[in-house]
Amino acid sequence: MEVERVLKYGGKVLVKLNPYITTEQIAEWNVKVIKDNLLDDGLILLNNTTDEWIKFFERKFEIKQYEEIYYPEYEQYNRMFCLIKRAI
Repeated sequence: MEVERVLKYGGKVLVKLNPYITTEQIAEWNVKVIKDNLLDDGLILLNNTTDEWIKFFERKFEIKQYEEIYYPEYEQYNRMFCLIKRAI
C-alpha cells in the first residue's frame, strides 16, 4: 500500500470504499470477475467485505473511525475509514 510508505507515523488518512458487491449483483450488473475478489466494472476493484478490509488495515494502521454513507439513489452504502499509521 503506497500510502503506508509515504505517511509518517501517527499520520492520518481517509479511505473511501465502494460497497461490497454480492455474487447476485456481479451477475446482474455483468461485472467481470478477473480472479477471486478482483473485479472489472470499467475500473479494476477489490471486492472485499468490510471485515476483510478491517483485517487488512489493522496490520499497519489503527482504525480511528468507520462510517457507512448511504446513497439513496443507488440504494447502497459506501464505506469510509479514518486510519492512523502505527509506529513499528
